[in-house]
Amino acid sequence: MIDNFDLIQELLEFGKDTYYYLQVIQRKKDPGNSDMTEPERCIWRKFVCREESLGKRKKEITELCKCFNARAYIELNPRSLEKFTILCARKYLDRIYYNDYNNIFSVQDSVALSEDTVSTKGILMKRRWMLDVDDPEDLEEIKDWARQNEIVLRKTIPTPNGYHQIIDAFNYKNLGIKMGSDFKIISKCGKEIVTSVKPNCNTILYYL
Repeated sequence: MIDNFDLIQELLEFGKDTYYYLQVIQRKKDPGNSDMTEPERCIWRKFVCREESLGKRKKEITELCKCFNARAYIELNPRSLEKFTILCARKYLDRIYYNDYNNIFSVQDSVALSEDTVSTKGILMKRRWMLDVDDPEDLEEIKDWARQNEIVLRKTIPTPNGYHQIIDAFNYKNLGIKMGSDFKIISKCGKEIVTSVKPNCNTILYYL
C-alpha cells in the first residue's frame, strides 16, 4: 500500500482561488482489472480548494480506491478557479457554435488539467516538475545529479514501481534534455541510469 497523504499535504500551497485536481482512476494494467475494455477510467474527481480539504476526504478517497481497485492521483501545480471557469465557458460555447456535443462530459477534465489553468504567481516561486525514478536503487544517484546541476529538490513521492522526485522547474535545454523524453545519467560507479523530466506533476496520492 502507498499512502502519500502526509507528504503531499506539505506541498499544497493556496491562494484566493487555488485548486488542485484529484482523480481516482482505475487502470487496466493493475492486478484484477484485466476485464476492463479501456486502458483507464476516471471514477471520481475532486477540486481540492482548501488546505484542510485533502485530509477531510482521506477516508472517502481510500474507500473508493479499495472498492474499485483504483489509485488516487493529484496534480501538484496550483491552478486557478477563475481561469478554469473562463476556459470551460469558452469550450462550451465552441461546442454550441459547432453543434458538437460528443463526449461533452470530458470538457471539465480536459480543462481542469490544462496548462492554461496553472497559476503559480504569489503561491510558488517556480512551477513544479518531476523526475521519474523507475528503479528505487537509482534514487540517490538521480538526486545527486540534480544537486550537481543546481536543481531544487522538493519531495520524494513513492509510486508502485519507484519514485516521483518533485523538483522546481529549471532550464532543461542547457543540459541537453528533451522534455518528457528519457535521458541517461552516468552514476559514480559507471552505471547508466534512465530517467525523464515531466512538466506535469500528476503523482500518486494513494494506491492499495
